[in-house]
Amino acid sequence: MNRDFTFETYGELLDAGLESEYEFLTVREYLATDNEELPGQFVILRHDVDRKPENALAMARLEAARGVPSTYYVRTIDKTFRPGLIRRIEELGHEVGYHYEDMDRADGDVAAAHESFSAELARMRALVSVDTVCMHGNPLTAHDNRDMWDAGGGDSEAAAAGAATDGGGLTGKAKAAGGDAGTTESKSGTTSGVVASDEHGGTPTFDTYGLLGEAYLSMDFEDVTYFSDTGRTWRDGALKIKDHTMGEGDKRIQVDTTEELAALLRSDEVDRLCALTHPNRWARTPGEWAIESAKDYAINVAKRGINVVA
Repeated sequence: MNRDFTFETYGELLDAGLESEYEFLTVREYLATDNEELPGQFVILRHDVDRKPENALAMARLEAARGVPSTYYVRTIDKTFRPGLIRRIEELGHEVGYHYEDMDRADGDVAAAHESFSAELARMRALVSVDTVCMHGNPLTAHDNRDMWDAGGGDSEAAAAGAATDGGGLTGKAKAAGGDAGTTESKSGTTSGVVASDEHGGTPTFDTYGLLGEAYLSMDFEDVTYFSDTGRTWRDGALKIKDHTMGEGDKRIQVDTTEELAALLRSDEVDRLCALTHPNRWARTPGEWAIESAKDYAINVAKRGINVVA
């Protein structure tokens, strides 16, 4: 039986990209590079570290052995906030960012969410250079953490619409064509104290925090095709309750398995691709694979129930 979502199949995915001569970019590199200077073909590997940080480190080593850089977004909860491990991932040549969930923590209060965000970002920046962030999507909570970037609160679609304007506070690809994405120089460390509002008294923006942007809101997903392993499949659908991009164009290609995603890279059908993994889902042993497969099955049953109720 061929098992998907193993470190072996992930290695095969990396090899497919390398064999087809894609360039591998971090989210930081993508957002800090002017559109006309981006390579014609590239892959952005993004990892959301929700739990089992030791799997993230193992995945980072697997990539580093192949000379592949990627981006790891780490939650600041006790089970994932492991300072030595976080530093080691950066030392291996990867970008590390903050996997924020501050609207959930603040129960939807935007001002309180920003106070929490500022404090947690400072904790991460005490360890590594943080230039980009990415929301954590908990399907069991009532809030979308992206909504903290919308001045009105409670509308992640409105936040995405604001991404195309200076008023939305986003930088890089989220601005209209011709906006200045800047250089690859790190902006990390420019903001470390608690920030509840910007200098004009409004909702803080990414610039307020010295950030290049946010992995969902600041990328151009009409140009970059997005795939995610959420739901234990690469196919879009009802199992990806909050894992969806904003302003995404019509996606003409769908795949189910990692083998199919690797074949897509070898076919050169997609020039620019972003792939999200959750390292806890990817197994190093048959026993771990069985446990994670059972967990995903149970979670998917619960998600289907949420969709029925909704």
